[in-house]
Amino acid sequence: MRKPRFASSAKSTPYRYPSDAYPPRFPTTGLPSPGDFVVLSFDPKQSVAHLDRRAKLLAAQLVPKRYVAIPFAYGAGLPSNYKPTNDCFFSLVRQTPDIARSEISSSPASSEFSIPIAPYTAPAANDEAPLNAFAPFPFPNCVIDTATGTLEARVTSAQRDRTLVLPLLPQEMGRMLSIRQEHGRRIYELRLAQQASQREKESLPDAERVESMSAQPTPSHANPATSNAQPVDDVRVMAALTSALVDYAGDPDLPVVNVHYDLDLVDGVEDPKDLRREEEKLLEIMRDARVRMTKAGIQPRYPSYSTPWDHGIMDDLERVVQTSLSVLHKTSSAMLALVRKVQQSSRSRWRSLRRSGE
Repeated sequence: MRKPRFASSAKSTPYRYPSDAYPPRFPTTGLPSPGDFVVLSFDPKQSVAHLDRRAKLLAAQLVPKRYVAIPFAYGAGLPSNYKPTNDCFFSLVRQTPDIARSEISSSPASSEFSIPIAPYTAPAANDEAPLNAFAPFPFPNCVIDTATGTLEARVTSAQRDRTLVLPLLPQEMGRMLSIRQEHGRRIYELRLAQQASQREKESLPDAERVESMSAQPTPSHANPATSNAQPVDDVRVMAALTSALVDYAGDPDLPVVNVHYDLDLVDGVEDPKDLRREEEKLLEIMRDARVRMTKAGIQPRYPSYSTPWDHGIMDDLERVVQTSLSVLHKTSSAMLALVRKVQQSSRSRWRSLRRSGE
């Protein structure tokens, strides 16, 4: 069987900002901006810095490769160059095989859930027009792979030269986000359909019992009016949330990645599936370490800036917001009633004036 022939990875001249046409906003930065194409690699050592010795030894054996990716959003916390890491979401870039569309397997194919990047001359896998950056992408026939999902990671904030970065055009960033959202919806629907098909093949529990179980409110969705929630100190909650947003440097249970802005650091575009395999190995080391440490009664050595996110604060904040919205609704209703009374009074006076004038 003939193996698929992959597109050439030969690069064009590396992109550089024209000195007089489009000067970079930040000559150096440790914080990738949404829409910047970057070279990304895992940092196993920093990923397990808060875990036990065995995790550090296992992580040291990993040899991460470099991948091409594009950040599209920040995670929890306020992004800042002054934090050691920042929580960030990435889409991964893949180079398409140089084969006809009819030869591509049709099972939710990566080719279908992808966004081409100009220049793109391979057979079209979908109807999406190629995304345009400030200059042609240095690798031909590449796509943003929405089928492999989103990579969430902590990005180190070491200062790096940003004058070499290649960003998407601003209007293209919005288009990419819209397409990602649509692809995510379709993938979700496909998975639901697959799960429904699988359930039909398996024996299901009693329908009435399932219905009664699903009707019971979970603690997180209980009616605020009837729950046992303690009174919330609004000022304390807002102060704690503000502090958390400013200081939070990402979930320590997420892997750490390094990014560079010069795409000339790589000779080709690695397969995002390889990145997923690296990620799973690293996450497995981290999960096993937490189990060992829990059994031994050892607490992870979280840096002061990277403790787990306080979900209790968010629960309290949700109650504050719900209370505020309730008060606002009552106030709005009262104001609306007052406005109607004023309008009715004005109409009555106007009619009286008209009658007296007649």
